[in-house]
Amino acid sequence: MDALPPRRYHRGVQRREHGRYRVWFPVRVTSDDVDGMAVNHDISAGGMLMALSARLREGEHVKITFRVPPDSPAEHVVEGRVVRIEENTEDPEGMWPYRIAVAFDDVDDALIPYLEQAASLVSGME
Repeated sequence: MDALPPRRYHRGVQRREHGRYRVWFPVRVTSDDVDGMAVNHDISAGGMLMALSARLREGEHVKITFRVPPDSPAEHVVEGRVVRIEENTEDPEGMWPYRIAVAFDDVDDALIPYLEQAASLVSGME
């Protein structure tokens, strides 16, 4: 559950500028058509990948609400756009059949200390 190194691609392909943290926690996802729970797979200051029961549309605007660590009194609310949708091959027939990638509208570097704290709590349990 440590930080993943930023991905960098060349020749005009996607460049990931923010380190990602593999920390699983519940999130609430709200859009025009959906208001439900999801599970975060990984997160950075600029976006997140989550497992979700509802299929959203690419480009759809979403609001994501979560606490990290989950027992934290501080609630974080971020908004963004769905940039990728795929079947969740780890749970195709279960509660979370879709994996949704969301790019946040605004990069939130203030999240990093919370993500580092959550990652260190998880790694301390291993």
